[in-house]
Amino acid sequence: ADTYLMSINQEVGKSLKSEGSTAIVKRVWKKNGAIFSSVNNSNPSSQIQGTIIELTAEDNVGRQASQSYDVRTQLPVPEWQEISPF
Repeated sequence: ADTYLMSINQEVGKSLKSEGSTAIVKRVWKKNGAIFSSVNNSNPSSQIQGTIIELTAEDNVGRQASQSYDVRTQLPVPEWQEISPF
């Protein structure tokens, strides 16, 4: 789950820095539309299975960028072994 959050943060950061800013000064993380971190945290933790995660970040020049992911995790297919009844 944290991999998704780091990926979102990297994508938003690349977008802002490519336009000449030097720092991200504000990050607002939302889970299903509700804010769960707004203290400029670049790596928050949250249970995110089956949710939409969105990050809106603002740089030191005042520009904003936003990215969201629909996180759908599923249980892996169980391993099994066929055993002969004989």
